[in-house]
Amino acid sequence: MRIRVAKLAELAPNKGAAVTVGDLALVLFRSGERVYALRNRCPHAGAPLSIGRLRGTELTCAWHGWMFDVTTGECLPKNPPFDVPSYPVAIQGEDVFVDLPESPTKC
Repeated sequence: MRIRVAKLAELAPNKGAAVTVGDLALVLFRSGERVYALRNRCPHAGAPLSIGRLRGTELTCAWHGWMFDVTTGECLPKNPPFDVPSYPVAIQGEDVFVDLPESPTKC
C-alpha cells in the first residue's frame, strides 16, 4: 500500500526525518534528487537511525558507528543478518510516498 509520509520541502538534504505510519517507525533521507526510506532502528542496539550521519548514500549510526547503504538498507561491510528493512519511495509532485507491505512489521 502506498502511503503519503511527507512533503518533499520538509526533507532537508542529508538529514534524517523520522516519520511514523501506524506502529511502523521510518526514517526518510534525501540525497540529491532521491529520497530513501528505512526502518528507523539500528539492528545493533536500537538507536534511531534518523539521528545518524549521511554522506552520499552511506549512513553511519550515531550510537556505535554501524554503517548502512540507504539505497538498500544493507549493512556495511556486508553483514546480512544486520540489514535494515528498506521501502520503495515515490515522489509525486511535492508529496513523498512510501510503499509498505499490507501488514507492516512493528518496530
